[in-house]
Amino acid sequence: MYSHEERLKAVKLHVDSGMGLKGIMRTLGYPHDIKVLRQWCREFKFSREIHEVDGFDDGYSLKQKTLAVKYFVNCGDLRRTIREIGYPSSTQRLKIWVEKYNLNENDHWQADQNPVKWGQDRQTGSSPLIQENPFEEIEIASNAIYKDLGFLEELFQRRLATMSKKDSEVTIESLKEEMQVLLRNMENLRKENKALLKANQSLGEKTKSLDEKCQTLAKEYKELGEQTLIKRIEYEALEIAAETIKKEEGISLKTLTNREKAIVIDALLSRSKYPLKKLLTVLNMAKASYFYQKSAMKAGDKYAEIRETIKDKFKKNRSVYGYRRIWLALRKDGKILSEKLVRRFMKEDHLVPYRKKAKKYSSYKGEISPAPNLVNRNFHADELGKLLLTDITEFHISAGKVYLSAITDVFDGKIVAWTIGTSPNAKLVNTMLVKAREALGDDKHPIVHSDRGIHYQWPGWIALMKKFGWTRSMSKKGCSPDNAACEGVFGRVKNEMFYNRSWIGVSIKEFIAYLDDYLHWYNEDRIKITLGGMSPVEYRESLGIM
Repeated sequence: MYSHEERLKAVKLHVDSGMGLKGIMRTLGYPHDIKVLRQWCREFKFSREIHEVDGFDDGYSLKQKTLAVKYFVNCGDLRRTIREIGYPSSTQRLKIWVEKYNLNENDHWQADQNPVKWGQDRQTGSSPLIQENPFEEIEIASNAIYKDLGFLEELFQRRLATMSKKDSEVTIESLKEEMQVLLRNMENLRKENKALLKANQSLGEKTKSLDEKCQTLAKEYKELGEQTLIKRIEYEALEIAAETIKKEEGISLKTLTNREKAIVIDALLSRSKYPLKKLLTVLNMAKASYFYQKSAMKAGDKYAEIRETIKDKFKKNRSVYGYRRIWLALRKDGKILSEKLVRRFMKEDHLVPYRKKAKKYSSYKGEISPAPNLVNRNFHADELGKLLLTDITEFHISAGKVYLSAITDVFDGKIVAWTIGTSPNAKLVNTMLVKAREALGDDKHPIVHSDRGIHYQWPGWIALMKKFGWTRSMSKKGCSPDNAACEGVFGRVKNEMFYNRSWIGVSIKEFIAYLDDYLHWYNEDRIKITLGGMSPVEYRESLGIM
């Protein structure tokens, strides 16, 4: 048995300091049963006091036992009584109290009666002490306190009316105190509820804002993942295009043909787990086109032989022919196909001649002995040796500078004569003029058209022109279109022979030999579309001139 002070100390530790029941038992060393400590706490929570032990055989006062029996008589349930008021510790003890104590001095029950059934029977009786459940009324009052505070007072007045005068005198003050406490508690609860509602509303707004941010971030994360996947596919596709299809650096996926795209997609499917639908979307290719290309590749290329022939023609002709001249070369060999096919095959196989605009070499030194412009950009002649065009161009290699002076017949575009040297002097152009006279013969008296370079105004040039009986014609100052046909010949020579090649380690003597060999090929083998797919020499032979 524990004293009142010991039990009160244990309960205060739990109520005031919030210490747990097991912690209290470890700290104080008592009680030995946690159920006993829990019963003390329930009793204090219900009545705000701990009963005195002295004078009671089982630790409960007569007032506590009477209260427990009253509550049982009102509710008719042993377990509910213990659960609500917090004691006694077992239903068996409560049964003993119900059998021992009577609420009405003139109303006893028989020993063989069931106390639970007796309690339920008394609920339906007319005893003035059997009243409605006071806790239910307090609960109703607490729910109605916000609507009408007078309701609580009316409820208490109704309860007081059913009591005896003696009991009323004792109970009125306690009920008023209980009502005041209840009102204060209800007001505090109202304030706390209002604060909780406000906090809940603020929390709800923050939660909503956070949800929206989470959704936005999830959407951005998904989009970023999609963009990353697309970039990874594009990067791997470009790698495959460079390795498998031999595409040069800087190539775009947009310029790939459907056949090349199908090859890239097959390679990606074999080396990664990308879905086909995603690959088709990134490479901008229809699904039907992909499967068509796959079936076409399985069937084989029926133009494989002609493709190889085109490659051979392109390489043998110094990689300078465009698709039109390749088409004419194929026709000469008896292979008939459309220009569009030739152009497509050359594009797919990357057989593209190099083209670059040359920086014009200028030999203009001022006006010394000008001549009129007799051509006026009419670069046509109906007979051989009627109109000749001449000019000088420069080749700059690592070993030094090389100059080419050439004279071209407008009739068929043949380079009639040329000289190559390391200095653009009078000897270079005069020697070329003498060679041209030997090639044309004494019976030809052409017009020789040039720009206003100093070479064509020197006395030596003028003297040779008079000696041969040839006529001088010169372009306007700084007007390159006036001699465009001759400059076009030099442009073709440089594009086909000079540009897009490395001349490091090549001596001047070797370069001159290479250039001279090319000029012979230009006249004898290089076909011209305007001559019906023949070279200038072949064209003259076909006319019986040579």
